[in-house]
Parts: sequence; C-alpha cells; structure tokens
Amino acid sequence: MKHVDILSLIAALSLWVSAAGASSPDVLQVDWEKLLPPHAAKPVNEPPAPVHGYLGESGPAAQQSGSSAVNADLEGLTLRIPGFIVPLDVDAAGQVVEFLLVPYYGACIHVPPPPPNQIIYVKPAKPIPVKDMSNAYWVTGRMHVEIRNTQMASASYTMNASKVEDYR
Repeated sequence: MKHVDILSLIAALSLWVSAAGASSPDVLQVDWEKLLPPHAAKPVNEPPAPVHGYLGESGPAAQQSGSSAVNADLEGLTLRIPGFIVPLDVDAAGQVVEFLLVPYYGACIHVPPPPPNQIIYVKPAKPIPVKDMSNAYWVTGRMHVEIRNTQMASASYTMNASKVEDYR
C-alpha cells in the first residue's frame, strides 16, 4: 500500500471514529480541526482581541487573514459541527435564512474573522430563529468544499443545513 493511501485511510478512519455522538450513522460529528487540510497546524479557536474600539461600532470590519486550504475529504459528507451563528440575511419575520458558522462567539462582528478554512457558509433548509447570538448551536448538513465570499468574511466551506439546534 502506498504512503498516500495509508494517510487517506487514517483520515477516513479518524472521521468515522469521530461519529460517536452524532445523531445518525450517516452523520459524522466533527470539530473545527477536521476542516483543516491533513498535517496542518492545529487552529487557535479563541477570539483575538477586539480591534474596533478606536472607530466605534460603525467602523470598518477587521481584516480577515489566514489560510483557505481545506480538507477535501469532507466534500459531500453529512457533518454535525458546533459553532456560533453570524447572520447574513433574515426574512420578514426576523428569522435567519443564511449565516456564517464560526468556532467562537463574536467572530466577524467584534473581532477579526477566523481564517476562511475555519468558517462555514450555511444555508438552512428553513429559516431559523436566533434569539441570542452568544448561544452555540449544532449544525448538521451536507458539506461542500466551495469558497463563498460575503460582506463579513470569506468561507472555504458551504453547507446545506438540514438541522440547526441548540448546543447542549
């Protein structure tokens, strides 16, 4: 067996093992590290210091930096991942119809956005109420390796979410 084949097997097995706790055998529960390409350094999923104080809340958004490199093995898989919602669009009833899922509270709003490979653009199957953006959510859906540029940040992944639920 080639060295590359063994690495692919290890990555697939790692994803399979992480499915423990997922709501279905076809759903893989992952953490944010799985979004990185194989052999990438572990992400720092803690918010950096706010940078908007000198300009006030109406100042320009902080610049996004970091890698867009992805884990291509996630393409087409149904994943469950926890994170925080940054609304991009809401309907007339005030429900969120598209959002960015980020690994920590305040990303893209009060602090610089995470790297693109640590952001998921999400289109839920139906609009969702988001009462408090400081709450974490579980998001389940089909993952795609596809760059999406928004007014808040760029995301290296997109997800068609079938379920968005409170993180418990």
